Amino acid sequence: KGDIIYQRPLIYKWTDRVRGELYRPVAVVEPLSVAFDQKVSLAADNQITVRVRANELAKNINVQLNWGNENQSFDELVSIDSLSEGQSFPVFFNVDSSISSSTEITATVWKKGSEKYKKSLIEIAYPHIQTQVVMPTAKMILIKDSIIVTRKNIGYIMGSGDEIPVALQELGCEVTLLNPETVALQELKNYDGVVVGIRAYNKIKAMKSLAPILNKYVFEGGFVMVQYNTNRGLITEELGPYPFKLSRIRVTEEDAQVVRLQRGHPILRTPNLITNADFDYWVQERGLYFASEWDEHYQPIIGWNDTGEDLAKGSLLVTNYGEGQFVYTGISFFRQLPAGVVGAYKLFANLMSYGKPLEETE
Repeated sequence: KGDIIYQRPLIYKWTDRVRGELYRPVAVVEPLSVAFDQKVSLAADNQITVRVRANELAKNINVQLNWGNENQSFDELVSIDSLSEGQSFPVFFNVDSSISSSTEITATVWKKGSEKYKKSLIEIAYPHIQTQVVMPTAKMILIKDSIIVTRKNIGYIMGSGDEIPVALQELGCEVTLLNPETVALQELKNYDGVVVGIRAYNKIKAMKSLAPILNKYVFEGGFVMVQYNTNRGLITEELGPYPFKLSRIRVTEEDAQVVRLQRGHPILRTPNLITNADFDYWVQERGLYFASEWDEHYQPIIGWNDTGEDLAKGSLLVTNYGEGQFVYTGISFFRQLPAGVVGAYKLFANLMSYGKPLEETE
């Protein structure tokens, strides 16, 4: 007689006082895992933070960073005496002086005399889906290029959610998240500039009443940057101090050739010089929901197009209004900055510095 084999997932069951009987798959994980505090670091304080997690009792733990390829390691080796199961411990590394430009950093952790591990442990847990555990390789992008931004105190209005506030902090800015339902003109004047997150004018009803306040803030000497919004479902058409019309135009080829429509414009020159190399290694796309029509007060700065398409000129519009400056951009900074694209960081820093020369901050 042959064996009858049943294959069934290994499930853990427990009872919650409110939600009742619950189930989740049992995850088999590595004994040690590592995670970086940031996806991208501009190494402003010349330090990298790694968190080591023990998924079982562990002693005599070593941690090391690798860069470029796995044969290149930081000279520094950090040891941890012991960690109990589930315990996480921060480890600090000084930036290796031999790294001269942006590169990918990975982390390796191991117990003395045992196998080495390089993965993070991420638990995806929401009430409406089954809990999942994934273990991707732990990595971050380290950027050592000197990137200057002249506006430092920034108010940020979150739209559909992005990681731009973290990127601004990496650039050395102090970022305050603003409530569009309550923020007033007088409060806005406390900031060097205000950035509006992606799709805020699609998602947040309060933006309709806030839009004229933002325009007045600009007129009286402020700076506002509005990131992309879809052309359907806008709360208001008045996204800026002068009219412009959004479209569905986008450039999906991430290596599409850039055309400088205003070659001498400060946004392409100061405080960081933008070269053709700064448009290399972008990810997924150049941008989306570009403007198709705009008032003559706006200057389009950059043009590009997908193969076989007409040149799209509405990805970046800038204007002076009263004593201040306004920017609309459909450039996909929300993808480029979390991916550690150096040229995108430089261009974004120039946008944030538009109208505020470096000498004014010295």
